[in-house]
Amino acid sequence: MSNRVAVDGRLGSIGRPPPALAQRAYTAAVRSAPDLHVDELAKLCRRFGVRRLEVFGSAASQAFDPQRSDFDFIVDFGDRTSGLFDDYFALKGALEVLYGRPVDLVMAGAIRNPHFLRAVNATRRLLYAAEDAQAA
Repeated sequence: MSNRVAVDGRLGSIGRPPPALAQRAYTAAVRSAPDLHVDELAKLCRRFGVRRLEVFGSAASQAFDPQRSDFDFIVDFGDRTSGLFDDYFALKGALEVLYGRPVDLVMAGAIRNPHFLRAVNATRRLLYAAEDAQAA
């Protein structure tokens, strides 16, 4: 599997490092970045009707610890309500199996605390968007 990461909301392979001044930070980020299994992740998102999926927290930053960190996601199922309960918990379980660690799955729009929202926005990265959600 290729090591792919989300950069500025776009998925891509880890490529050529940036200029020398940022080399150390880049190297640290590459070493600590988790394998996000983007191909498998896209299949899960399509299977469970996900419109958008974003990662935030340590898995989206240099703070990721392969031994202890969990994965934090924001999920948007769009406007549908039918089957949402089942798809939410099935997706959460499938993500935990895929990554082999606990997953926190937050519904888009459910974050009300402005301090928490600011912290989420500081690290959130787009991992998946359904074709009809690309411009969202």
